[in-house]
Amino acid sequence: LINAARIKEISIEDEYNTDMYSQEMNKQLLQIISDELQNYKNSYKLVDFTDMIERFNVSELCPKFDVAFIDEAQDLSPIQWKMVEIIKKNSKYVILAGDDDQAIYGWAGADVKKFQQEISKKNIILPQSYRVPQNVQSIADKILNLIPDERRIKKNWKAREEQGSVNYIYDTTDAPLDQGTWLVLARYNDKLNR
Repeated sequence: LINAARIKEISIEDEYNTDMYSQEMNKQLLQIISDELQNYKNSYKLVDFTDMIERFNVSELCPKFDVAFIDEAQDLSPIQWKMVEIIKKNSKYVILAGDDDQAIYGWAGADVKKFQQEISKKNIILPQSYRVPQNVQSIADKILNLIPDERRIKKNWKAREEQGSVNYIYDTTDAPLDQGTWLVLARYNDKLNR
């Protein structure tokens, strides 16, 4: 919660009020924990990833680049967009790559609207997917078409040649996890543990 507030550049209280956290948390204690965490890091000269970004943004010490590629830009947070602005000032060319339809880190502060604004200046949509088979694209298109036009950039692209297959699994106990190799993503550890 504390780090999420930092990357979104909002107060701890505002992040707490997003209702993404247990309301059993003591709001006043969060600021004390944040202050003590900072004291601990200072005492032991520790730096976390968000500290590195904050320091880069404040110092604006950025090398000069001929070309800068920024991939998965749809998932950049406000603090990371500040980095992009500094990199843009120090680069001849900046290429942003991403897809607003693949934005999955809104809960972690991703600013998809900023991404959409940035790419609207010079938008090139790749017409061919080499990853997604036709049956998967068909379902994805049905879901994407439910999103209001003002919240996404419309795209038309071809799936790869293979038909592929879609299997509906409503509970992980229905999945043949004992066969093959699986990667299971879950937002909370308790869901993974179950």
